[in-house]
Amino acid sequence: MATLGLGFGAAAHVPAFASLPGVEVVGLAGRDAVKAQAAADRMGVPRGVAGIRDLLALAPDIVTIAVPPRAVAAAVLPALEAGCAVFCEKPLGPDVATAQRLAEAARGIPTAVDFQFAMLPAFGRLHDLVRTGRLGRLRHVQVTWLVESYALRKGLSNWKTGQDEGGVMTLLASHLLYLAEWLFGPVCRIQAHLTATAAPEAGSSADDLAEVRLTFANGGTLSAVVGNANPGLHRHLWHVVGAEGSLVLDNPTPDYMRGFSLTGAGVLADEQMHDPAESEGDGRIPPVRALAERFVAAVRGPDAAGLVPGFAEGLRVQHLIAAVQDSAAHDRTVSQTEDGTWP
Repeated sequence: MATLGLGFGAAAHVPAFASLPGVEVVGLAGRDAVKAQAAADRMGVPRGVAGIRDLLALAPDIVTIAVPPRAVAAAVLPALEAGCAVFCEKPLGPDVATAQRLAEAARGIPTAVDFQFAMLPAFGRLHDLVRTGRLGRLRHVQVTWLVESYALRKGLSNWKTGQDEGGVMTLLASHLLYLAEWLFGPVCRIQAHLTATAAPEAGSSADDLAEVRLTFANGGTLSAVVGNANPGLHRHLWHVVGAEGSLVLDNPTPDYMRGFSLTGAGVLADEQMHDPAESEGDGRIPPVRALAERFVAAVRGPDAAGLVPGFAEGLRVQHLIAAVQDSAAHDRTVSQTEDGTWP
């Protein structure tokens, strides 16, 4: 296994995969070989190299990729051509056309997109309760997810704060859209409004507040306010209301991935799950490891392929992102067509 990306790739992918039985990390790549070797030395990886070609020269079976959206295709396509299984950060490129190209190129090859929130125990339990019918018919869902991203908090100017690649859709809403369909089924209508609230003072041109309403094929709805430019706020809260009971999933801590609790009401009043917010270590690593474990199982045995969100799911989310952007740009409701595509 080898990783391209000296940020999240080095910080989360490398330790997550390295902790799995039978997995050896053979290389870590960035744009600069010297920086890559320094990062490799810190992470206990044998080789640090520059770029995807030098990484593939190490002959890995699996390549993990954590690069800006516009650099995804240039990294993924050579890896697929080399026959590598590919584990990629979301979103799957900057637009639908790129995601479509990658999904087509990946046919027959194990792939994964790192929608890691679905690996958290609280989200997993919510999924089970919804999909087994314990909640009853879905009525509505309210999501409030308001944080301040590291880039905005530090006043950084990078791809995460640029309108073309970054902002709330890339950083947070891509996760939300995946979770919405994973939990509640296909989305058929979208209404959205996007705003760049922090641009004047933070040097960011990206939209950092998304107000989204989703209608599911089953008739339920989800309304969400998602933002990454909220000084001092750290809240990720879901109210899920069904015909038989309700559930509250909440994380009030500054850790994106730890600190969730799930509490039931009505017929689900006995449901109580708490994920303590630990202070040790990087909270992002455990869910990446859980997804990596399933991915490695899929690489070793095709029967496990359905256990992970792959490039097909990445493409679906890219369609939903485009529909949100279309709705916001033209102030209209966007509906899925009868053949399952989006205009």
